[in-house]
Amino acid sequence: MNEAGSRLIGMWRAVWRRHGGKVRVAGLGYLAVAAVGKTLYSLPRLVSDIEPWSALDLRYRFNEVREWFAGNPVYGVVDGAVYPPASHVILWPFIGWLPLDGARMVWALTTLAAAVVVAWLLFRASEAGGPRDGERTPDGTRTLDRMLLAGLALASYPLHIGMGVGQLGMHVAAFAIAGAAILVWARASLRIDIVAGLLLASALVKPTVSLPIVMAAVIVAGRARPAVLVAGIYGAITLAAAALQPATLLTLVRDWLAIASVRVPIEDGVPNLHLLLLWLGLDGWMTPASLVLISVAGVWMWHVRHSDPWLLLGIAALIARFWAHSTLYDDVILLLPALALLRTASQRADVHGTVAGWLFAGVWAALLTPTWAFYGRSGTVLHALQGVQAALWLAVLTLLVMRVRDGVPSRESGADPASPGKSGSYC
Repeated sequence: MNEAGSRLIGMWRAVWRRHGGKVRVAGLGYLAVAAVGKTLYSLPRLVSDIEPWSALDLRYRFNEVREWFAGNPVYGVVDGAVYPPASHVILWPFIGWLPLDGARMVWALTTLAAAVVVAWLLFRASEAGGPRDGERTPDGTRTLDRMLLAGLALASYPLHIGMGVGQLGMHVAAFAIAGAAILVWARASLRIDIVAGLLLASALVKPTVSLPIVMAAVIVAGRARPAVLVAGIYGAITLAAAALQPATLLTLVRDWLAIASVRVPIEDGVPNLHLLLLWLGLDGWMTPASLVLISVAGVWMWHVRHSDPWLLLGIAALIARFWAHSTLYDDVILLLPALALLRTASQRADVHGTVAGWLFAGVWAALLTPTWAFYGRSGTVLHALQGVQAALWLAVLTLLVMRVRDGVPSRESGADPASPGKSGSYC
């Protein structure tokens, strides 16, 4: 970096050291107000018919689960039925054994519980484990930074858009992050791998959101058993689901893929590979393109599997954001790259650390975008907002990939600060 750039960064750090604490406290205050205010708005709409769209997606899931367990055809018959066979069995404990009103209450409670779990996991994982290249950061300041990240799980728009309509996003995030955290933090054992396998298989209730993250989790585990258990548990759930239907498993999978391929390329989603291909008139290439992208990502992650696992999980979440159709409530998985950015900013005092800090601030602000900004906008305004979002996520992806390529502490060297069960250096 040239002298002018170094001087500018130095000036910025001096200003931030002087005023950063006030900014952090103001940010936490805003998170608290936003979390309470948004919950008071979205939660009643999940449990009561306040709006025409209240619990709309939960009604879809409720109807298809009931029909599935009744042995009735679902794909192409029940409106909104686009989830794979195993998802109906995974959803049954939440909504399959209750009347609709009861299912709405259970879904509300489990959504809030999942958000709290995710917030706690993010807070715990965001401890960097050491000073920034010899620069001592006060513990109180680190705690504020970690609270700024954890608070996003309770105040960001994906939670509250998803809560109002009864979406799965926060449940998926809780299963996926908890399963990954167990593999990262705990010492390897059959019991640990079974628990992680159950959580990660449950996260596959919505594979378009969770599959890249689950793939990354079993890769960073560094051993075959978690991957075998996830595949075996999900396969067993799929077979159990197929046993409830008169059609064969092959027919069910074929029907699911057929209906999903028709329903997925809708134009109300956020920027992703499917929308790009749709706009280019290449919608027939959606599935092959997604498979190629996730396959390449998997091979690359395996090659760099000894890197900081939270970096790889953040990259996987961004791939999940782009590899298939997604919409606003699916953005809950962007909490993982926010975690990776905060860890980078707290570990590095160089340009990467500074850029990571700025990008964390950008992601923090983006995830707190008021929901009204996305709805009722003209096409031009909405596309401009989506373009800014896409540019931000791509910038984050670029930085995280650069961090992996530059080399980060390896768990094999015992330097991974996020592995308390292995190195004892965490919290």
